[in-house]
Amino acid sequence: MYRYETHLHTVESSKCGVTPGREYPAIFKERGYDGIFITDHFFHGNTRPDRDLPWPEYVDAYMKGYEEAKKAGDEIGFKVFFGIEENFEGDEYLIYGVGRDFLLAHPEIPHWTREEMTRWVHEAGGAVIQAHPFRDRFYISKIHLFPDGVEGIEGINTANTANDNLAALCYADAHGMLITAGSDTHDKAKIGDMNGGILYDTPIISEEDFANRLLLQERPKIFYPDALFEGMEGVRVKLPAEISRGGSWVKLSHEEIRKWILDAGAAADKAKSQPEGIVREIVNRLESGIKKQVPALDPRTGKYAASLAAMIRKETVSSYEEGQTAKFKEFRVLLKRLFHHIFTVCEMTEFDNGFVLRWPGQDAAKAPVLFMNHHDVVEVADGWSHGPFSGDTADEKLWGRGTLDDKGGLWAMLQAADEMAAEGFVPERDIWFSSSCTEETDGRGAKEIAAWFQEQNIHFEMGFDEGGMILHEPISGVHATFAMVGVGEKGCADLKFTARSKGGHASTPGKNTPLVRLGRFMAAVEDSHIFRTELSPAICEMFRRFAPYMGKAGIVMKQPEKFALLLKMIVPSLSATAAALLRTTVAFTMAQGSEGTNVLPQSAWVNGNMRYSHHQGQEGSFKAIEKLAKKYDIEMEIVDPGTPSRITDYNGTAFKLIERAVQAIFPDVKVSPYLMTGASDARFFDEVCDQFIRFLPFRIDELQMNSIHGIDENVDLDTLAPAVDWYRYMIKEV
Repeated sequence: MYRYETHLHTVESSKCGVTPGREYPAIFKERGYDGIFITDHFFHGNTRPDRDLPWPEYVDAYMKGYEEAKKAGDEIGFKVFFGIEENFEGDEYLIYGVGRDFLLAHPEIPHWTREEMTRWVHEAGGAVIQAHPFRDRFYISKIHLFPDGVEGIEGINTANTANDNLAALCYADAHGMLITAGSDTHDKAKIGDMNGGILYDTPIISEEDFANRLLLQERPKIFYPDALFEGMEGVRVKLPAEISRGGSWVKLSHEEIRKWILDAGAAADKAKSQPEGIVREIVNRLESGIKKQVPALDPRTGKYAASLAAMIRKETVSSYEEGQTAKFKEFRVLLKRLFHHIFTVCEMTEFDNGFVLRWPGQDAAKAPVLFMNHHDVVEVADGWSHGPFSGDTADEKLWGRGTLDDKGGLWAMLQAADEMAAEGFVPERDIWFSSSCTEETDGRGAKEIAAWFQEQNIHFEMGFDEGGMILHEPISGVHATFAMVGVGEKGCADLKFTARSKGGHASTPGKNTPLVRLGRFMAAVEDSHIFRTELSPAICEMFRRFAPYMGKAGIVMKQPEKFALLLKMIVPSLSATAAALLRTTVAFTMAQGSEGTNVLPQSAWVNGNMRYSHHQGQEGSFKAIEKLAKKYDIEMEIVDPGTPSRITDYNGTAFKLIERAVQAIFPDVKVSPYLMTGASDARFFDEVCDQFIRFLPFRIDELQMNSIHGIDENVDLDTLAPAVDWYRYMIKEV
């Protein structure tokens, strides 16, 4: 394996440095290392250059230690890489993958916060490791832990005490973090048996190569002297301490830190008796990327969870007011770093509200295929047990907004493609990937992309977007696990209902005032049957597939057309979801009356969000509710008519491919078509795609289903690797 020192200071650039940079390469080469990273203290740390120098001169002076070491390394054929150590209130960060040009381009660095530093470094393709996070020294007044902004931590720093290193390892273990190791050497006289570092199976080619490995969570092996942990007498953590969670700093208690230590198997009494064994156990776990709590997971899970967590930590909430904003651009930069193989082989086209990738295939004459998942998410409310943008892993789950809707799907799709691109795979036909940042609002991104495909005369044989998932007992009484595959979706419209009057004072109210009429109207919509209940062919097929797992009720479900009348009465009573499959629905979501508490409104309105069925359609549903509104002297305005979309044949090639993929990756899972009650970007692609399927290959339970657009959205860690395998199958077989 290849051995590297990741943390080293020179006398030229660090005020606390003793040894000239030019002396290090020969020493480390003799000790069996393959390379070193010079990481001198930068502007806010114990830097040697005068901070009052003009910025270009400061940068030149700062680079001197590295440049001397690099020159000496080149002379003896030894790799010397550039790095940075920057300080904020005592907490320090090792930065890799950026160089002189980056520093010169940012003279505002002295004014950066931690958050700004990590954002700019990441945008430039660099990686950040928090150095010695639990160091107990006089210059550190408070511990700051920044998991939101870093790729990992320096789990072992051989200049630290055994206590501080074990605390760091316990913290990393509790959060599933990547770890590195380094000696933090300042003086060649202290280079001896106490050196540590990292090991990789392949040589590090450049600073950018190392940064990419960290960004992609390619966890190195680490080495350190066993003597480092001799004589330990327990694990203590200096307080006060704070941790960044979802963009906010939260105070840490002794109790939470103690839980990390206990969970890592390093309780004080145990650590005192056998510290070396405990440390090795934790290190082995962290090197594999799998936390102690989930030892049976697929070995890829640690890396997969880390890259999805990086996507979750990038907040991408969309709103109706926003167009293209900086956060979506930053998110796409992150995608390019996480999935650089597929972005390298694909042609990328960016739009105001989304992007597409074309992966050229072997047969240009064959109709292409489209895979889609959006990258915006909905807003969050209070009450989360884990930060909504934390990307925490706990209880064998990964937590955060977008884990299911729909960054999880985007991640699985791109991860599969990236792996296959790295392996040299070339698809049989052109494959396109599309992602918008407006799916959760008005869909204008997908609409823009679909229009562009039409202008370019690009027509797809089949397309695949987010949609149904894998559920046990998808409706009450179905005792089996089903992949619920959306073959269509109901149309979505916004309607405004307005009641008017002459107004007046609240002290002398008349009869049938606007709000009273609106209330009676809304109650009538709920209680009446203005929308037709029908069993579509897709729903009939769903019932037939459910029938063998429903006991005696399956006799009816097996023949839905014969028992249609009975089913139309029974199914709506099972749940609101079941009822929505059979008819148009309206939910009243917004309202406004007068501006004063003692004023009768001259007009009042409510917004109705309609999901219209295929059998009654857009126009038929509008007419039905408008007729009822007129009964209460209420006007109806169509604010947004929505976009009707067709149903894909469950006997077609796209659905059959989905069935084969599910059977191959999830052999215990049955497959059923269904109609989505929610809206997706797929609705805009009827003109450019023959068949469109809506499905995500994640196993979820009822609580997780309810967390979509709610609180505590999460995905099981053990469903990540199968999701990637499912997309790999699909990409190969299309």
